[in-house]
Amino acid sequence: MGFKESEIESILNSENWNIFEDESNDSDLYLRNRIRKNIIPLLKKEGLDTQKLYENFHNLESLIIDKNGNLVKTKIPSYVRVDKNSLKNISLGNLKTILDAYANILQIHPFTKNILTTLQKELQSNTSFLIENKEVLLWKAPSSDLFLLPTSSQVFKKPECITEDTSQILTWNGIAKSISLEIKVDSWQKGLKILKNGKHREVSELLREKQIPVPVREFIPVLFKENEVCGILFSLWDDRIRDFIGDFYL
Repeated sequence: MGFKESEIESILNSENWNIFEDESNDSDLYLRNRIRKNIIPLLKKEGLDTQKLYENFHNLESLIIDKNGNLVKTKIPSYVRVDKNSLKNISLGNLKTILDAYANILQIHPFTKNILTTLQKELQSNTSFLIENKEVLLWKAPSSDLFLLPTSSQVFKKPECITEDTSQILTWNGIAKSISLEIKVDSWQKGLKILKNGKHREVSELLREKQIPVPVREFIPVLFKENEVCGILFSLWDDRIRDFIGDFYL
């Protein structure tokens, strides 16, 4: 997340959340404690900024080595989600601390007071909302997490297909998936239904159930076979969500 320890403590204290200390943190049996107690104080005495050191190593985690041996940055996330429970009755200052940490991950500008004030009011209303600026969309439904969606995100592009000898390679949200040549790929439109176990389901209902943000729904890859909806590729949005495969896919 990129929070400093002092920021975490400040948020927890101001929101009246209990802080529990791990008893093992005081034991010299563990290497991490010996480093924290004996090594870090010496390094700080020599002028080391431990937070900066962490950030430098943390940034290296977003680097990979390409085939030519060069360090290159990995892709920026197409979106992030903020746990809804961390936003309940949150103060404006703590809301800014949390969202600005996510903004840093997405490499967008920190959030302004106007947006944060609007967001705080919307969170208190416990209704669905969408807040927009030039860089990011903020969307939340009453029971969902808060989604931060950069306007440049790949989720706002239509799915693409490349035909190969025996299959198609579908790409969306930076993820590729092989599908049969007889399948047509499109995206969601109002009124679509999918047959599953002999019963029709509204595709729009499934999108709501999976808490797909409204601005993203029209881009979610939908599979067709003989002009009938046969699948919805939710896993390309979130790999923790299973694709919804209908009867016509078989």
